[in-house]
Amino acid sequence: MSQLLKLESFRYELAVAETLEQIKLLDTKAAAIAEIARKEKLGKEKQDEIGLFRLEIEQKKGAWLDENFPHGGERGNQYEKVATSNSTRLANIGVTYDESSNARYVSRKIESGPERVKEVVEKLKSDPKKVITPNTVRSELKKIDRIEQVEKVKEQIERQSIGEVAEIELQMFNIAQMMIEEQKPNNSTETAILPMQCYMPLILDPCCGGRQFWFDKSNPDVLFCDVRVMEPKVVGSGKDARVRKCLPDRVMDFRNMDLPDETFRLVVFDPPHLFLGENSFMAQSYGRLDKQTWKDDLRRGFAECFRVLKDEGILIFKWNECDVPLKDVLALTEHKPLFGHPSGKAQKTHWVTFMKRSANGI
Repeated sequence: MSQLLKLESFRYELAVAETLEQIKLLDTKAAAIAEIARKEKLGKEKQDEIGLFRLEIEQKKGAWLDENFPHGGERGNQYEKVATSNSTRLANIGVTYDESSNARYVSRKIESGPERVKEVVEKLKSDPKKVITPNTVRSELKKIDRIEQVEKVKEQIERQSIGEVAEIELQMFNIAQMMIEEQKPNNSTETAILPMQCYMPLILDPCCGGRQFWFDKSNPDVLFCDVRVMEPKVVGSGKDARVRKCLPDRVMDFRNMDLPDETFRLVVFDPPHLFLGENSFMAQSYGRLDKQTWKDDLRRGFAECFRVLKDEGILIFKWNECDVPLKDVLALTEHKPLFGHPSGKAQKTHWVTFMKRSANGI
């Protein structure tokens, strides 16, 4: 316990540290304190405090490496036998490639996206099974990176002449908005149905977002709905450019859908699955779960989806277990799934199939 009292003095040492040797020495001391805390089974809050300090050390180490070895961890300049201006390589000062890469990654993430790092830290603080360490923070950040990379690839596949597509969709969005406004009574805030949706399709997607997993994103058999509306905009440039948009046929909350009972033969329910900050990039793109109300939100969502589904109709449910296990979500509906299938590199995305039984149970 006496070692833990040294944490504040270590903070001062870190603030004035100027050499890599000083930073690495503090890293060793902090790692030893963390091990003592683990063995003595100190409370999670105290272990998280130590972990946050180790994260500060990792950040400073990465910043030092970027400043003094600015090639970004390229093996050719810093690890192989290649002469540099001062003939110094990272291997000569006891820094491995992984150590350099990991420290730079954390430092750059904190520098470029402090809000995202803060979200990850808050998530780890609220998880009783995980302790904050540089490794756990880095792992969570890379999970988010992978999710974004997958979505980027999907959007690149579907994109053709991206600038022209964005311009056309923006024009369509503006026309649709005018059509919606024309249907509303004066001063009304009620949602209107677009004239092109004057009939009722066979399929409902109540959380359509950017319609990423649909092969035909304008399928006339599908009613695309979402509570959000985001006009098309190009994000990034060159080969990394992609369109972010959310253009539902009807603006509607999946918890309270203004639709008749037993209308659709198929419902595809893909609600938000991550606890994110309200203004985060991921939340704006894909929606977010509310930490306080998520159970009630999803319970109501399931109830509404089954209400508008015809008897013997099929509901396809998509869920990612990054924040909430699938079993905890399935417990929120009385309907029992028929079968499901995990997908993705980490096998955390699940596709689950339900069939609605008729009222008489047949």
